Amino acid sequence: MMTYTKPTRIDYEEFLVQVVYGPCTDYLSACIESSYLDFCRTMHGFGKLPSRNAIYCRALTTLTNHFRQLPSDTEVRDQDSFDRWHEEVTKETVQIFLDGSFEAFPGQLQKWINMSLKNIFVCGESRITGYDRIYNFCHMPIDNIMLDQLQEMGMRRPTVAWSRWKYPEYLEYQKTLRDKFQNQPLLNVEHSLWIAGR
Repeated sequence: MMTYTKPTRIDYEEFLVQVVYGPCTDYLSACIESSYLDFCRTMHGFGKLPSRNAIYCRALTTLTNHFRQLPSDTEVRDQDSFDRWHEEVTKETVQIFLDGSFEAFPGQLQKWINMSLKNIFVCGESRITGYDRIYNFCHMPIDNIMLDQLQEMGMRRPTVAWSRWKYPEYLEYQKTLRDKFQNQPLLNVEHSLWIAGR
């Protein structure tokens, strides 16, 4: 009879990853696809578009290609170059939705992009390699939970809903967060605030 040992913490972590992302060999794609759910909640009316599947597939392919190239992209080497990468990817993806006759805002797209990055770090370097070098440059995913927590810390809530931000408004808020938290990695801050806000 086979003897079974008590699972280690790593075993339990693998269990949680499998529950969330399913058994897969392409964790990067799983991270991006699962993050779409965070993004699409604000896409009112998109589900009724006849071309929604084609638009989604094109946007998903575009994002996945950008994410796959990111670890080896030597142009992304500091905060400014990461910000440029983020803006270019956002604008390109927004245009895909516009081409399909649906207006998606950069404030909405930041949730898909930023949660994809967060999920990459949740999966860890052993499953998705090459992203650790950009961790400190990553943006904070913004939603109402975050804004509520930040407001409790004395930050003024933006007058425009986060899902309707244009890119300059969005980036300005990220810069305000960097100043507020003295350039600590914003994913560190977001993790603590999200847990507290839940």
